[in-house]
Formats: sequence, C-alpha cells, structure tokens
Amino acid sequence: MRVKRTLLIAAVGCGCVCFGLQTAQKKYVILDDKKGGFKIYDVESVMGTFEPDGDYGFDASGSPMRGFSKDQGLVFSTRAMNGVAARTEDGSFRIKNAKATGNVIIEVTSTGTDEATTKSHVETGTLTLAESETDSTVTFPAAFTFTNHVVSTTVDRLLDVNAPSGVFVLPRLNQNSGSSNPFKSANVRGPLNVTIDTKTKLADGTKREVIKVKADRMTYDGTARVMRLDGNVVVDVDITPTQGKPYGYVSNLDWIEIAFDEDSAVKGTKTGAGGSSGKGGGGK
Repeated sequence: MRVKRTLLIAAVGCGCVCFGLQTAQKKYVILDDKKGGFKIYDVESVMGTFEPDGDYGFDASGSPMRGFSKDQGLVFSTRAMNGVAARTEDGSFRIKNAKATGNVIIEVTSTGTDEATTKSHVETGTLTLAESETDSTVTFPAAFTFTNHVVSTTVDRLLDVNAPSGVFVLPRLNQNSGSSNPFKSANVRGPLNVTIDTKTKLADGTKREVIKVKADRMTYDGTARVMRLDGNVVVDVDITPTQGKPYGYVSNLDWIEIAFDEDSAVKGTKTGAGGSSGKGGGGK
C-alpha cells in the first residue's frame, strides 16, 4: 500500500513538473544593437514597429521585462512598457519616450566633474519618460521613491524623496553627464518625506549632516541649486562635526530652502514661518 501511494505521489509530482515546463512563458529579445550598448529582453508579449529613420516603437510586457541603454547609463525592469527607442549616430539606441507600468525599477548612473559618480534609483508603480535634446522629463502620477547618490573625492551625498506624485526635469540622460546636479527642476506634491545625508571631507576630518524634512510640497531650481519645501514643514537635523560631540535639533515651520553647492553638497539653509515669503531670512 505504501509503495502504491509513493508511486502515485511521484506520478503526480512528475505531472506537475511537466505541466509547469509546458506552460512556462517564452522570453523574447525584441531589440539588441549587437554591440552590448542597448537591449530590451525577457519580453513575453510585444507589438513593434520599425520606422524608416530606424527608430523602434514598441508596446511590450513581461514578468518583468528588462532593458538597458549604456549611452544613457540606464537600466530598467517593469511589467509593461510602451515607448520609442531612437536610433543613435553610432548605430545603437536610446529610450526617447516611454510609459512604464507595474513594479517599475530604474537605475541611472553617470559620471560628472571631480571624478564624481552619480547614481539615481527609482521605484514606482507607473511613470512616463520624455527625452528632448537638452533634458529628460520624468512624471510620476502615483507614489514613488527617488534616490540620488553623489560620490566625489570630497563629498558623499545621498538624497531620498518619497511622495505620492511629482514631476522631475533631469539633465538629458547621459553616462558622461559632466554634472552632479540631482535635477534641473522638480515639482512634487505631498505629503512627502525628504532625507539629505551629506558627508563632507574637510581639512580636519569628515563632517556629516542629516536633514529630514516632512512637507506638503517640494520644488527645485536647478540653476540656483535650491530646493524649497512648503506647508506643515517639520525639520529634523543631526550633525556630526569633525571635532566635538554630535548635536541636533527639530523645527516646525512654514517653509525651508536648502541650497547645494557645485559638488551637490548642502551649503546652507533658510527657514521661515508666520507669513514670511522666503525672500529674506537667515542662513546657516
């Protein structure tokens, strides 16, 4: 009886394995430049069109589908993507525009001045990307997490943004960007949480400053390198100086402006409450 039962279990198990093998979804590579510079793969379903100029329009899905563009320093995975891969002069491709949905994860890496390396990481349910000759606009219609990490010979700065929706205008995605600016502009709706963790090497050691902000909205001016957070602002700051004991403070305000230097380190803040517009105020 035990032998029959064992054989029955084995037969059922083999049947499940065979069924699993038979129903495994086939994976496709829909675009590979044959140079190792661009690839979209692990695709399970796609409708694609090659245009006369060499651009490729596609509507694809996978579990997840994946891809990369070395020219853009871009790596992505998502459940579905509808977009256009534009032909480049060197015979590769770039993601010109796209709408990604379902467990979207994006990594962007670039090198800037002072041997700086910038890495951005995005996690969201859906986003759109539109690239022009000068910039890339990323729109988050739903909740997202955006981190931007800059490491140079003097600065290690990590920026983390968590919000329900927002729009970022980034420098045009380029592996050799020559810029450490986190974005050219931003308009983010809250309630949101922003953390800026900056380590700066000085002559007598390394200073660390961690700024955590809760607010109703955030904007960023890339030309001035100023981030502004407005509405029900709560600021929590911890500072570890090169010498002496660490210290910190908490503030409840109407607004805060955080200025960054050319190395993307925090160089000062302004705060205000009770009707102050933000045009005046002290610095740090």
